[in-house]
Amino acid sequence: IFYREKVKLFGYEKKYFKKGEIKPHIFEIDGVKFGILICFEIRFIEYWMRLKGVDVVLIPAMCGKERKQHLLTLSSALALSLQSYVVVSDGLAFGSGIISPWGEEIRSEEEIINADIDLNYIKKIRKKFLLN
Repeated sequence: IFYREKVKLFGYEKKYFKKGEIKPHIFEIDGVKFGILICFEIRFIEYWMRLKGVDVVLIPAMCGKERKQHLLTLSSALALSLQSYVVVSDGLAFGSGIISPWGEEIRSEEEIINADIDLNYIKKIRKKFLLN
């Protein structure tokens, strides 16, 4: 459906991988706009701004336990900042979750997470903050 290069490499990755190109990382499926930030990229607000207007931000991550709280905090802040849903999957530190545009979190360290994403809710939140 969508191919995405990683733009910001972390630590040892620089030794094994080539940095991708910065470009809009947005794609659409059935009228729903998705954006992607890969792991370490969530730390850079300039990448957040490139995703303004998306409905759902996907964040595949392998942050590790020592950075788990960073991932939790930043993914929640991203949802609030963009008034978008954020779906984060972290295989190392179990920091996975789904965060609503209002900042409500569904997180679990032990099970698969399921949630409905309400596109009308996004519009309602953005209207409340005059971001639409």
